[in-house]
Amino acid sequence: MLYNSNMKKLKLYLETSIFNVATSDQSPENRDATLKLFAKLNSNEESYDIYTSLLVLQEIDQSSDKRAKELRDCVNSLNLEILEEHPEIENIAGEYISKELITINHIDDARHVATATYYELDIIVSWNFEHIVKYTMRKNITLVNSLIGYKSLEILAPMEVD
Repeated sequence: MLYNSNMKKLKLYLETSIFNVATSDQSPENRDATLKLFAKLNSNEESYDIYTSLLVLQEIDQSSDKRAKELRDCVNSLNLEILEEHPEIENIAGEYISKELITINHIDDARHVATATYYELDIIVSWNFEHIVKYTMRKNITLVNSLIGYKSLEILAPMEVD
């Protein structure tokens, strides 16, 4: 049986890079793809539940005041839920680091993936090709999640979300 998108809402986690790219002129093509995704998410609320986390808001708050406001406005333009932190997220992130999927220097990237894992979301949407959106990460997250009792999740760039 083929997957029918009408069967259930997909749960998407929007990682910090999504908001950075959506509000930047550095890569107009990527910005346009992100804004196209935002329009799709806003117009197809029956197909998607969208989430971000307190970690994303904390990362945004590390920006200059002007940039932080711009990023917060971007977050607020979407009908999304902010996921709370939970001690188990740190444990899951620790598993990713101990299995060398992500280095300790990039603990926040591990925490993003762990947040989506803990809350049993379907997809992480990110522009972070260095640490998150890559084939080996996709395969290894699936493996580690199954070893520690969590479901697998997809990791996609905005243009891959359909």
